[in-house]
Amino acid sequence: MAFYALVKLGFSDEREAEIIRRSISVDHPPGSRSQVTASLCGDGDTQLAIEVQASDLGALRAAVNSYLRQVKIANDAML
Repeated sequence: MAFYALVKLGFSDEREAEIIRRSISVDHPPGSRSQVTASLCGDGDTQLAIEVQASDLGALRAAVNSYLRQVKIANDAML
């Protein structure tokens, strides 16, 4: 059974959304229990969509928490 989560985050402009997307789009470690994609969407590409698929619920939770933490750190660094 696979587990899936979609998180959409809105930003004030396209530039900010693209910076955050690039900062969290790093190589995923091999042998990981989850797969993650990050893409821009919405009006003017001001939304960041983070899609996570995992083999178990614990891996899904860990991946979502990790990526949300990375988004917060990148956003705080831009302030």
